[in-house]
Amino acid sequence: IPYKPPENANMMAGGTQHTAGGEVPDVTLMNVLQAGTPIWEVHKRPCVRDSLLQGMIGGFAVGGGRLVFGASVPKAANWAVGTFCLSAGVLYQYCMYQRQAEKEGMMRAVEILNKKQAEKQAREERKAKLREER
Repeated sequence: IPYKPPENANMMAGGTQHTAGGEVPDVTLMNVLQAGTPIWEVHKRPCVRDSLLQGMIGGFAVGGGRLVFGASVPKAANWAVGTFCLSAGVLYQYCMYQRQAEKEGMMRAVEILNKKQAEKQAREERKAKLREER
């Protein structure tokens, strides 16, 4: 019988076997709901609360404006919901961009402070060395 190589050359013999013990849990609705962050704690994440509140304000303003200026209630409601979704998403992304920019700025500031501290320490060491030589 000639040698038949495995179909996938990167696969080890028995590489897909579950050897850690136990059994693979079944995928059930309760397991899915227990995994991850609960939906009632989503407002605790950064930028979510502000963007949702501003989205609500924008949706209310646009929907109310459409209603006042003659649109039917369903059309005004559609505009309100659409504006809420769009503005909340855009404002969330903008807030995350600002947070990232602030984080990078803080990292640069820390690098500059560390560099100045190292320069100051080197200057002090040079002064101490010159004093010892005299």
